[in-house]
Amino acid sequence: MNAQVLSRRTVLARAATTLGAAVSMPALATPLEAGADAELLRRAAQALVAWDAFEACVEKWCDVIDIPDHVYAEQLRLSSIAGDLRSQALAIPAHTLDGFRAKARLVMTTLETRQDGSMAPDREGYPAWSLCQDLLAKGA
Repeated sequence: MNAQVLSRRTVLARAATTLGAAVSMPALATPLEAGADAELLRRAAQALVAWDAFEACVEKWCDVIDIPDHVYAEQLRLSSIAGDLRSQALAIPAHTLDGFRAKARLVMTTLETRQDGSMAPDREGYPAWSLCQDLLAKGA
């Protein structure tokens, strides 16, 4: 298998290894609070790993004018996997701050921001960007 091609299984396995950090809960959380967003956090972690794989592939080839067809196909495949996982996670209602923050991170992957992560107030998506910034800054 080509080293640049990540299977769905690989993407999900990488997400599973990062899941511990993604689902950490405050020590004083009740059992109900601790498990309230477990599925959302799991799927969000998977989606973010898939998105990172997509971005890494795009970054590697960003300076190439004529991207090979197999690389372009891989970018489309990774984008599709990330988009599907993101949609699944966003469809799950959030109940905790961690859940809302996970959703904010997912929404940020859909917005066209500047290289520094900022966004001009007159751009489409600015209200969503602003809300995500507030959510991600809270408790950071």
